[in-house]
Amino acid sequence: MQANKIFASFLHIAKYDRKIIELTVIVLILTIDFSITSDHNEPILNDKMSVYRAQNYYTELLWKYMETMHGYEKAIKLFSELIVHVISWQTIHEEMRNNILRTLSPEDINELVPIMKSILRIS
Repeated sequence: MQANKIFASFLHIAKYDRKIIELTVIVLILTIDFSITSDHNEPILNDKMSVYRAQNYYTELLWKYMETMHGYEKAIKLFSELIVHVISWQTIHEEMRNNILRTLSPEDINELVPIMKSILRIS
């Protein structure tokens, strides 16, 4: 399965250097509208610029860390791999979401716990 390959590649990077994954997770958490098909704004976000500044700070920190620890060429390779893996993960997440929503009845959707509704972007 494609999701397993992507997860394995993240795991490979984590085994290579755990800090890279830790900083990447922070950057992703700070990503506004992370979903590739999101058509709505973050409902509880009051100050987008603060989030963008924080995300920029951690993205720059991630880059500087990779460049310092692994050199410029390897940092480019690692950063490119991370971007490809994140985009692939977004695509797979959207496919899974659509498959789940096609399968669930309206009654099933009402029974979902709030965290699942949040993950699947169901209001």
